[in-house]
Amino acid sequence: MVQITINISGGEVEVSQPEQVGLNNFRSDMNIKAAICALEDAYIEEAMTRVGEGHGQKSKAAKMLGFESYQAFAYWLRRKDKRST
Repeated sequence: MVQITINISGGEVEVSQPEQVGLNNFRSDMNIKAAICALEDAYIEEAMTRVGEGHGQKSKAAKMLGFESYQAFAYWLRRKDKRST
């Protein structure tokens, strides 16, 4: 599966493909910390997508990802949000 992002702004189209990490797909810079962060973010985003929107979304995603508590998952969400900004 290939994931791409398409941004359309002011008549311009930008297509990008984020660097994916898999068992046989290593980052070109071999930065393991960045690879782990990307993998964490991908799992969080996928879990949030799978549980859908609505009341209890974060609690359901936390359980799906194996967190013991919502609070632990909330910490990981804050880390993800900091990396995104």
